[in-house]
Amino acid sequence: MKKLILAALCCCPVWVHAVPTLSCDDLVSKAGLLPGQQFSSVQLSKIQEFAKAQPELTAVVMGLLQICGLGVPKNAEAALSIWQAAASEGRTGALLMIVGFYFGAFGDAPDNVKAAEWLTFAAQRGDPELQLALGNEYLLGGVLPKDVAQAERWFLKSAGQGNAEAQENLGEIYLDAKRYPEAFQWLNLSALQGRMRAQLLVGNLYYFGLGVKQDPATAMKWWRLAAEQKDAMAQFNLGFGYEAGAGVDRNQAEAIKWFRLSAEQGLLRGMEAMAKLYEFGIGSPQDRAMAFDWWKKLAERQYLPAQIRVGWMYIGGAGVAKNAAEGIKWFRSAAERDMPEAHMSLALAYEYGLGVPVDLEVAQQLRLKKRNGPYASELIDSCAFLSDGQLDEQDARDYRWKLLVLLPQVFTRKAEHYLAARKPKDALCWYQRAADALLANGLTSLGNAYLAKGDIPTNPTLGIHYLRVGAAQGSVSARVRLAQVFQAGEVVPKNMAVAYALRFATSRAPEELDSVLEGYHSSIEDEMSSDEIFRAKQLIREMAVPGQYLIALDRALVQ
Repeated sequence: MKKLILAALCCCPVWVHAVPTLSCDDLVSKAGLLPGQQFSSVQLSKIQEFAKAQPELTAVVMGLLQICGLGVPKNAEAALSIWQAAASEGRTGALLMIVGFYFGAFGDAPDNVKAAEWLTFAAQRGDPELQLALGNEYLLGGVLPKDVAQAERWFLKSAGQGNAEAQENLGEIYLDAKRYPEAFQWLNLSALQGRMRAQLLVGNLYYFGLGVKQDPATAMKWWRLAAEQKDAMAQFNLGFGYEAGAGVDRNQAEAIKWFRLSAEQGLLRGMEAMAKLYEFGIGSPQDRAMAFDWWKKLAERQYLPAQIRVGWMYIGGAGVAKNAAEGIKWFRSAAERDMPEAHMSLALAYEYGLGVPVDLEVAQQLRLKKRNGPYASELIDSCAFLSDGQLDEQDARDYRWKLLVLLPQVFTRKAEHYLAARKPKDALCWYQRAADALLANGLTSLGNAYLAKGDIPTNPTLGIHYLRVGAAQGSVSARVRLAQVFQAGEVVPKNMAVAYALRFATSRAPEELDSVLEGYHSSIEDEMSSDEIFRAKQLIREMAVPGQYLIALDRALVQ
């Protein structure tokens, strides 16, 4: 609002320059006066003669002298009286001054009630700028209660008179309401007048075919117009278009140019694009140090995915010296905002001793932590601690740069492929990814990989850990495999009661279990005593209590 009022001063005497930061002190300075200095009678006479020659400015100028104490004694009441008299005659400039006064544009305390009254009165006289201003107050809930319907009403009046900003605001209201044809109509009018944001949004509508026939080539034209006006989002979209070949020939050099421009303006998506381009050498030589710099800038902006990436780069020594403890700090920062990928990253750290002592109990709690919202497994660099340099670079690029949606069986197939090729680290990497991607049998596959006596180094402790977590999450395959381990006494003491309970895969409420268990017989009963069977069925009941699966299992193991 202050900008609107001060812009009205541009028609005042030449020593009054309307800029957004203009104040009464600025006016006194630009008039060449010292603070408190008065105009001479000759100077004041010349100003009055000048004002009389331009009737529209007379009240504006004379009121400004009074309210700012500009060469005359400061007198706000006198200024208001001058402006109100002119406003009653329909002088728009005087109306602007009154509205500005009550908004606090001249340093006085704002009076929202009177500001709203005068702004409404002024807008009702038909000035498009004032109609726009009133619409903005309703839209943003400033001196007036937020009311989108009233905002739409006043924007329509202003937009109908060709006001480009009102057209843009109106288009955004319709866009939010998914009234796409109307949104396109008004945004297009605004964009044709050069409004940067409108050009961006018209490009979006053409790209997605909302309210207008889909046309990526035309979308790119509008994005370019906005991008050339330095709209960061338009610059990013233009980069995306060149990278994807959307309506234009694919041109990675152009894509990088526009991604960089958007990133340099601080757009998170542009910064992320630059980080990935450097990390994977897309269209330019791979430079992990530069990639790390971009990821770090993003992380410092509290962008959670970047905090996860920076953490893993510290752990793996990718583009920065290895520093697992520093990596853990970034994981914890994201975990404080309950980011599930941060919890998973910390679980891995506690499983493998990455910057923290190994603690499988803490890791188990983190893996079993309830997750709210989406989960992006590609953020978990499950292979960083294996040393990226020894792993298949194309796989990493496909998994984390292209964000391929992989079917569950693809993870284990890749692992099996690498096992056959005698590349155990790559195989373990894909088993770990399967587990960390929350795939149904991912934990079972990883647990089995650590229990198997093959090229992957045997690790019974981790193998049992992953099977336990899978079993607690309801994986039938994990429960059956764990039962086999306890039945055979394979790497753990033999325990038939536990094996029996783990094989019981029927999901029933605790109060229904007695009737189910009465007729239940396991294939391993022939190897058990009646006392073991009794204890096994009691364990099944205890494990069925919500949140008690592993607690009951551990209690049975120490009895």
